[in-house]
Amino acid sequence: MPKDIHWPKAKELLIEDIAAGYITDALSANEVRTLRDEYSKCIPENFKRNFYTLKKALKTKASAALKDAEYLACDRQIHPIVTFNHTNLSFRWCGSSAQHHLKQDVAEGRHLQLKPKDLWTTRDSYLDFPLDVFRQHYYQEIYSKLGKSYWQNRQASRNNIHP
Repeated sequence: MPKDIHWPKAKELLIEDIAAGYITDALSANEVRTLRDEYSKCIPENFKRNFYTLKKALKTKASAALKDAEYLACDRQIHPIVTFNHTNLSFRWCGSSAQHHLKQDVAEGRHLQLKPKDLWTTRDSYLDFPLDVFRQHYYQEIYSKLGKSYWQNRQASRNNIHP
């Protein structure tokens, strides 16, 4: 069978349309081909086979995700996430309101106006943590924002794509 050069784009759109609920199980492959121009550009035989294979794979992944969620819920009932660390008598950072507030403050640029110690005193949720712990997470959040653009640029240069 000849390689279908239009399939990768059609596959991407199919996944989006199935996830959005535009394509249901009631539609046949021929009916789906008429929904978008990108679908109709595909070779009919290849599209039909690829469409049904994709639907089957997505159903398998969806059922696996449901099982995983069920197992995780069961595990969380047996072993709930501990929000207080009894070893060093402090709260857990991950998932705390302090983590949420710090992400919000960095996104709003408050970290540019205040030093870590001054920012630490602005919210009660920050004061639940020692200054040194807060400072570590402060710099971690800033570096993650700076590093994201570096890695995106590096990936784009490797793929010869220029943003």
